[in-house]
Amino acid sequence: MADLVLGPSGGNGGHEFHSYAAPAGATLREIRVNAGFYVDGIQLVYSDADGVLVEMPHIGGKGGLHHTLALDADEYVTGVSGRCGRFIDSIRFQTNKRSSDSFGGPGGSEEYHYEAAANGEIVGFAGRADWYIDQLGVIVRDRLATAAGRAPAAAPDIPAAAAKPPAKSRKKTAPAADLVALPDAAPVAPPQPDLVAIPESAPLPTGGPSLVAIPDSGPVEATAPELIGIPDSAPIAVESEAMVTGARTASVDLGASVLPDDLTRIEGIGPKMTQVLGESGITTFAQLAATSPARLREILDAAGNRYRMIDPGSWPDQAALAAADDWSGFEALVARLKGGRRV
Repeated sequence: MADLVLGPSGGNGGHEFHSYAAPAGATLREIRVNAGFYVDGIQLVYSDADGVLVEMPHIGGKGGLHHTLALDADEYVTGVSGRCGRFIDSIRFQTNKRSSDSFGGPGGSEEYHYEAAANGEIVGFAGRADWYIDQLGVIVRDRLATAAGRAPAAAPDIPAAAAKPPAKSRKKTAPAADLVALPDAAPVAPPQPDLVAIPESAPLPTGGPSLVAIPDSGPVEATAPELIGIPDSAPIAVESEAMVTGARTASVDLGASVLPDDLTRIEGIGPKMTQVLGESGITTFAQLAATSPARLREILDAAGNRYRMIDPGSWPDQAALAAADDWSGFEALVARLKGGRRV
């Protein structure tokens, strides 16, 4: 049966690619994905009938994070799903053994899902791509046709005499404690910790902070660790006030993260510009609203000559309305713009 193409989903940008699939008789072994806010690019790796790994050309861009889904020898892809809009925002793979993580961003206005029939497998993709994967469909092939091209591996002929004896354990039994019993001897108490007794001093509780008791001295308040009170001694100055008062700074949640906004909603900002701003730490409407046009101009100039004709003057005003969820005001402002410029 000929290969079947399901889809595609996504936008209409980029350049068309088709028949991007492992050849008949090959086994798909890796799917490599580059993804950030969108799915940037995809690359397939297969093993041929001789077991040689072959890397296919990379499709799309090479930005974002690099992910590799390695497939077992008896594992094959049965489904592909995710979200899309103008681009493929995210992608997830299902195999006959498991479901992968979702690679890409949280955006996308639509969901897509492609699944091979019970006797089929997904062996490749078709669609459109440039800096990102703009559009994506899957190529499905009958598994009987795929398996027919694979030569079964011959079982190695190992003589019975070559069989190895069971390996001896290298572990040793731990020796028993060296205890000697003496006739009529009283039981021996275990050794006590190294404590020093001071005449007429009160007993020291074990497990507490390292305090030293001095005869006839007043009690010492252990308000800070590793402090020793000495009678009639002058107070000792401490460098930091926080060490004396026990003041603490506000706690910071190092695991907290800020979800990015879809900056392409700003008139004049596209996916590549979103990536440029993200590299400068601007990923939300609020951050963009707080960035001056002069600073945005510096970011664009540093990104290359292609961005020097872009006018970011209205971006903070647009972003402020978007951050405030004032979409009616946002649309009114955008209506007065052309390519992000005030007209």
